[in-house]
Amino acid sequence: MNMKQFLSILRARWMLIAAIFVGVVAVVMIGTSSMAKRYKATTAVLVDVRASDVTTGQAANPGFVQGYIATQVDIVTSQRVAVRVVEMLKLVPEGKDAAAVEAAKLKAAEGIQKGLSVKPARDSSVIDVVYTDTDPDRAAKVVNAVAQAYIETSIRVKTDPAAKSREFFESQSRELRTELEEAQRKLGAFQRTKGITSADERLDVETARLNELSSQVTTLQAQSIDSRRRGESARQGTSSGGSVAEVMQSPLIQTLKTDQARLDARLRERSAVLGSQHPEIVRLQQELESVRARIESEAASVTDSLSRTAQVNAGRLGELEGSLAAQRAKVLALRQTRSELALYERDVENAQKAYDAVQARLSQTTLESRVGNSNVSVISPAEVPVRPSGPAPELWLAVSLVLGALLGTATAMALEAMNRKVRGTQDLVAVDVPMLGAVRRVPKRNIKDRRPGWRKGGPRRNASDVSSYGAAG
Repeated sequence: MNMKQFLSILRARWMLIAAIFVGVVAVVMIGTSSMAKRYKATTAVLVDVRASDVTTGQAANPGFVQGYIATQVDIVTSQRVAVRVVEMLKLVPEGKDAAAVEAAKLKAAEGIQKGLSVKPARDSSVIDVVYTDTDPDRAAKVVNAVAQAYIETSIRVKTDPAAKSREFFESQSRELRTELEEAQRKLGAFQRTKGITSADERLDVETARLNELSSQVTTLQAQSIDSRRRGESARQGTSSGGSVAEVMQSPLIQTLKTDQARLDARLRERSAVLGSQHPEIVRLQQELESVRARIESEAASVTDSLSRTAQVNAGRLGELEGSLAAQRAKVLALRQTRSELALYERDVENAQKAYDAVQARLSQTTLESRVGNSNVSVISPAEVPVRPSGPAPELWLAVSLVLGALLGTATAMALEAMNRKVRGTQDLVAVDVPMLGAVRRVPKRNIKDRRPGWRKGGPRRNASDVSSYGAAG
């Protein structure tokens, strides 16, 4: 089908198309006029995403702005906010049946949600809250109540989890405080039992005393060994007629040795002149023997002194070794006590750390649960709309015009498809039917202005000026 055939169909059925067109326009306009007018009230709400947290002081991460705004849109349109609006405006009266009242609130909240729409601004933290209603006053009141309920809900969203956390930390704080007091009680009882005032100082003193005794024992052991050797050497030297350093170092023995040498030299000198029986020789021999006896006596005394010194050193060494063993046992006991004390102190320290950590979290959650500020604020509250937002007569008129034209044209084409008629030579060509001739259509005005003699012969017209109908043979 070409455009000429299409236009011929429309021309043939123009009355039907016009009737459908007028009917559609009339129905749409009558329906539009019967529709109730609707009013839109809008309030702008600012969501300050980049504001620092009141309790922690930390700034928000800019990467979560879009997701945060989407979350706030969901909160605004949530059932919780709608129910709060119903409560604020008292749209449902209170009654004795709590279940019925709650069901009525939910139903009213659903109605508010249907008329509510939220439009976040692009590249901005401003949210436009729009509510549509047939009553302009009610539309303004509801949208302002939605904004206020949203602010309250945004605060409750933060404070409710914090309040639950605060209850948990309060119970934990009481338990940890009891554990801390029990650990401190055990530590005090242990200190009283062991008589500990300052374990570190006492252990340091006893350790120093142990080191001092250990040093004394080491020194005395060396002295005892040395004195024992000297005593044995002195006894061996005395018994063999020799001499030892201790004996030779004695001043008296040195003096006696000197006298002995002098008398011995005098005796040899006088023996060369005098006889052995000479009184002087006898006197010198007696003096020499006396000196020798004194030397031996003094050597025996020195030897006895060395032996007694060795015995004394051995006795002192035994006493010091006993004291050292007792001191060592005492230090070991103090170290054991200190280890046990460290366990009790560690228990107290761990309990204190746990209690302090819970107290810090309790303080933080308490502050978070009491925060009354929000990062949401109303920029411009809604005013009562003056002009209705719908229905728009101009828009519905345009829609009815287009719809009427389309519906009329579609109806004409459908009827033509069901009962196809020949409206021109092109229709015959399309169905492959031979055409015998074409009858020219003459306009009425040409018939009135026709000259005499036109039937016998007149000017021929071009084929393009003839609108013909074909006949099939």
